[in-house]
Amino acid sequence: MKKYLALFIVFLSITLSASAQSSQLVCTAYKQIFRFSGDWGKWPNHWTSYKSEGRSNPVIRVTTVSEDEYYRIQMFSEGSVMADFYVQYDPEASQQKRRDWNDEYVNCYRDPAGDYVYTQKVSLKSLASDPSAWANNQNAILYLWVFSEDMAVLVR
Repeated sequence: MKKYLALFIVFLSITLSASAQSSQLVCTAYKQIFRFSGDWGKWPNHWTSYKSEGRSNPVIRVTTVSEDEYYRIQMFSEGSVMADFYVQYDPEASQQKRRDWNDEYVNCYRDPAGDYVYTQKVSLKSLASDPSAWANNQNAILYLWVFSEDMAVLVR
């Protein structure tokens, strides 16, 4: 009986890992702003290279959790987990940002705490299934809006 249970667990884990899509994205530069007294700062004009600061490039792992556009985002930097959270596609916010930014390639994803991940020129679905969607597209940007900490970061 134990043998069958062990085989079932192995089969289940193989099935689940085969259905979940995951990829890793290497981030080479960033921009960061903060919110003070309810007002957001202005985005810097230039990107800051992680290498120029003597830091290694962080890696973001994007994993499809379910078919209803639910994703896990993990950010690793210098061997440590810097972020680990789950987001789900928000169609209303996406439509609003597409109108506001006049860009049909903006997608918004919300986490349970009310923070957001925006993607521009890519989607989390495309990133989870094909890391070249990030590596081969210099216009691909990931926005991390951490409203709970009054900060936002763009990575590319």
